[in-house]
Amino acid sequence: MNRVTEKQLQNMCDRLNRLTNSPDKPYLNGKAQIGNFHISHAYGGVCLHRMHTISGGVTDPLYCGHCPKRELYYRMYAFIQGIELQRDEQAQSILNIRQTIDNSQPIDVAGAVMALDSMIGGVV
Repeated sequence: MNRVTEKQLQNMCDRLNRLTNSPDKPYLNGKAQIGNFHISHAYGGVCLHRMHTISGGVTDPLYCGHCPKRELYYRMYAFIQGIELQRDEQAQSILNIRQTIDNSQPIDVAGAVMALDSMIGGVV
């Protein structure tokens, strides 16, 4: 079994920040960047933290505290998979709604599709 490295954890963290459109650095010009995911080191372990307040308060979105790198890596992987699954399901629901709109042929199909896109923020 190979070791989980600091670089692998950071890559997962970067992926999570991109996936959630979160800031990529915890601090910018001395100001906390709310929403940023980053790795914390303490007690001989690591933890995924998310910046929660402008004063630098954080949350532990995985509710596991500081743990070995391998455990955190697997938890982060599962967390990312869950987010991606939810996005896929939302995208499929949106496609189904769009298909229903197209099949019902309202007076202004393009207008209805644009309204739907603006309601959901243009996910698809």
